[in-house]
Amino acid sequence: MRIAQLDLERYGLFEDRRLVFDPDAALHVVFGGNEAGKTSALSAVGDLLFGFGARTDYDFRHEAKTLRIGGQFHHSDGRVIAVRRRKGNKRTLVDDDDRPLPDETLAPLLGGVSREVFSREFGLTAQALRDGGHALLGAGGRLAETLAATSAGMSALSRRQARLQQEADELFTPRRSAGKPFYVAMERRETADRSLREAIVIPRAFVSNRFGIDFVRIQGTDGQPISVAVKLGRDHSTPELSDGVEVLSGLRAGDVMVTP
Repeated sequence: MRIAQLDLERYGLFEDRRLVFDPDAALHVVFGGNEAGKTSALSAVGDLLFGFGARTDYDFRHEAKTLRIGGQFHHSDGRVIAVRRRKGNKRTLVDDDDRPLPDETLAPLLGGVSREVFSREFGLTAQALRDGGHALLGAGGRLAETLAATSAGMSALSRRQARLQQEADELFTPRRSAGKPFYVAMERRETADRSLREAIVIPRAFVSNRFGIDFVRIQGTDGQPISVAVKLGRDHSTPELSDGVEVLSGLRAGDVMVTP
């Protein structure tokens, strides 16, 4: 969205004042002395896009019910949307003849952005900057989070971070807790690992040692026997394998062992 024109028909100290902006310019600078109306013009943009509040500070010259602002906006798809806004309770968007326009007329320009977000991101005033400075001074160790929260929509990041932290706490805590899903899964994994290690038990006669390395002879997929280095664990006597040896690594399920 680009602002092509801002009409301050009756607003604050202004009457029938029009600001025209070059739609091809990359930047516009509006400057003026103190009390020239820069903040009023910025507030007028917000009131035009989002409507007047229940109370306004800009009816000191013109009666509230006669306040009017207008403008033209260039949409990214090339459309030009022209509207005017009056002070009122409902149907405050109007055309050049003060006939009501649909409330959703400006929706394509706003893309769901609220007035709060618009003001933080695009409408910072001197007072808002001062308030932000005081907030930073009072932030203490949360300076980085406070800086992030000053950008549009970034306060939502803090809320999402809090939700994610809550979800993480439900899953895991540094101190082991039997009821936490993380530790439940870890216990299952450790149990499975123990069962797997205990399942890979072979007769000691299948193990040969060369140069201090233990090997097991297996039959490869081509039918040729090959030697596979293994890491032996503890002796694992069972009724079936009184001289069984636990193999910790080197073999895979389905390997067919042959006598070395």
